Amino acid sequence: MLFKGISKEFSLLNEDQYNTIGDFWDEMALLYGLENLQGLGYKWVGNKIFYAIGLKVGEIKDFNLCIELPDTNWTIANGKTED
Repeated sequence: MLFKGISKEFSLLNEDQYNTIGDFWDEMALLYGLENLQGLGYKWVGNKIFYAIGLKVGEIKDFNLCIELPDTNWTIANGKTED
């Protein structure tokens, strides 16, 4: 499976990523609709994380990230942020 989307780098300092990634979702939802978005966090290095948003159906015209992901054998984790 290929994940294609728009990727940005976010700071993890002071847990700022919750606000800035949320703003990124809001921005992309205005363009593509919230229900059609999917997110991918990757490459956590030091005090930053890379995060991308792509479409469930269709493709973002000017995507800047393409990552091959496995089709099977995913691990699912659930929890609350504060935990």
